[in-house]
Amino acid sequence: WSAWMKDNKKPAEKTCDTPIDAILEFGMKLGVQGTPAIFFEDGSRANGWLPADQLKARLADAAKNLEK
Repeated sequence: WSAWMKDNKKPAEKTCDTPIDAILEFGMKLGVQGTPAIFFEDGSRANGWLPADQLKARLADAAKNLEK
């Protein structure tokens, strides 16, 4: 990206398939309506950005829920 912006050197053509439609469908199935959407190991979800302390707390809570 920076080479393109600073030196006008475009990135190489893509060499792999990106299943955009499948990714969108999967996200809709999970109820994701924005980014970031963070899924924790215990199945809980955070919608949107979290400050570091809140993210750490949510990760700790998810780990505790798995121990039960």
